[in-house]
Order: sequence, then C-alpha cells, then structure tokens
Amino acid sequence: MSLNEECFKEIQDVQSEIYQTYKHSEENLIRINEISQEKYKENFELFTKHTKELQLLKQNLEDVFIRIRKIKNSLKTKYPNEYQEAEKMFPEIEID
Repeated sequence: MSLNEECFKEIQDVQSEIYQTYKHSEENLIRINEISQEKYKENFELFTKHTKELQLLKQNLEDVFIRIRKIKNSLKTKYPNEYQEAEKMFPEIEID
C-alpha cells in the first residue's frame, strides 16, 4: 500500500467511527426526547387536574366565608349586645 492509500484508509476509518458515534448519539437523543414527551404529558395532565382541584377548593372556601359572613350578620342583627361582647372577647383577625 502506498502512503496515500493508507491515509485514505485511515480517514475512512475515522469517518466511519465518527458516523457510528453520531448515530448512537442520535438514537440516545431520540429516546430521551420520547421520554421527555411522555413525562411532559403526564405532568401536564397532573398539573391540569391539580389546577382544577385548587379552583374548586377556592370556590368552596369562598362559599364557606360567604355563609359565615351571613351568619355573623344575622347574629349581629338578632343579638347585638351579645355579639358586641363576643367581639370584645374574640376580636376579628385581619388577613391581607
């Protein structure tokens, strides 16, 4: 073999090795991408479910507080003196 043929063979071997490395990396990236897509879908579904649950919980809490306010107003109207005494004993806490 001549020097040019040896160099050519070496270049071909290196190119072949680089190509195999590229193909292996590409396969790994494809698998990682598939796994990422699956996990994203799972997490998105969970996030959506939890968001809906939180919205429902918020609405339920708002309903409870509305009912409490109505009961307090009713008690304030029916029993003004007792209500004032109760307010002195248990002052209302302000939450921002």
